[in-house]
Amino acid sequence: MIKRNFSDILADRKVVDLSRGLSGAFCSFALGQFGAKVIAVRDPDYEASNIYAEERARIDEGKTIVELDCYSPEAFGELKVLAAGADLIIEERLLEDWPLGRPLSLDLIALDPHLSVLILSPFGLGGPRGHQVGSALSVYHSAGHAMQIPFDPLWQDYRSRPPLAAGGNWGDSQAGLLAAVGAMSLFAGGSAWRGQLIDCSKQEALIHMHWTEMVRFPNDRTKHSRLSPNVTYIGGIFKVSDGYVQIVVLEDHQWEALGELLSRPEWMADLRWRDKSTRLEHHAQLVASLAEQVANAEREDLFLRGQSLGVPVAPILSLEDLLTSDRLAERGTFGGVTAMPRWDSAVWRNAAH
Repeated sequence: MIKRNFSDILADRKVVDLSRGLSGAFCSFALGQFGAKVIAVRDPDYEASNIYAEERARIDEGKTIVELDCYSPEAFGELKVLAAGADLIIEERLLEDWPLGRPLSLDLIALDPHLSVLILSPFGLGGPRGHQVGSALSVYHSAGHAMQIPFDPLWQDYRSRPPLAAGGNWGDSQAGLLAAVGAMSLFAGGSAWRGQLIDCSKQEALIHMHWTEMVRFPNDRTKHSRLSPNVTYIGGIFKVSDGYVQIVVLEDHQWEALGELLSRPEWMADLRWRDKSTRLEHHAQLVASLAEQVANAEREDLFLRGQSLGVPVAPILSLEDLLTSDRLAERGTFGGVTAMPRWDSAVWRNAAH
């Protein structure tokens, strides 16, 4: 087996980020975290009306910022100088069409056959929907994420709510992160990666986040909507005496460990729970009994004892809980931040440790 160290794969790589959206900015942010030298080209006039301006400014920290309207014909000469010697150009299509009717990066790659380009757009550059525009919300929903409702004791409440999008620009950030993974794969190809075009469809990137659900129809020919249960495990989010916990029991050994965690109550000896298939078949009754069993438990106690036994149980924490957590403080998770954190910067700051 050939092993390769990827820790320095982006060292001294030059990335020029022309994107005007959050996905491209997050993509270059991720590459910068792994050693790339990122130049972010930002037009101050455009940023003044950009709905992502505040978020982008935050994740642009650590990049070299060049103030330039890259889509102005007069700026193309300066842009060519910036792109000279670059390893990758990142560009992103927003709700409006490309300002020049086509991606500007295609003009740059035509001048330099060694330059690679990563282009993010709602539905890709080609295909039946390549010409269509789409907002972050429409891309998120068309990728199926509004269909994701976990089946647990709170499911009846979930299904009565309108379909929403995850907070914190989750869809845009995930698309940008997966684009960064594509760029990493490209760089790992040695000299063969030069002169490549990565066409990144945000919708396709988000569809692939459904890695556990995508196989359900070809495997069992069942179709699930957001109003029908999609049961793949026993558990969900349960109310306990001091908050909420999430329990996810997929395998038989986890079920056995859960029994030990709960001191093997009488109802767990029911023959209907003897294996995974029967547990899923009678999930409604089982989950109701489990909810009653843990209702008086304490969140931290369930988490710590469950962790020691190998039970997938996690406390549901508020932002205040996170900021005041002694364990997270010991690990330096938030790097001395005192304001309420955002999930994306917290994740990357934690990864650096």
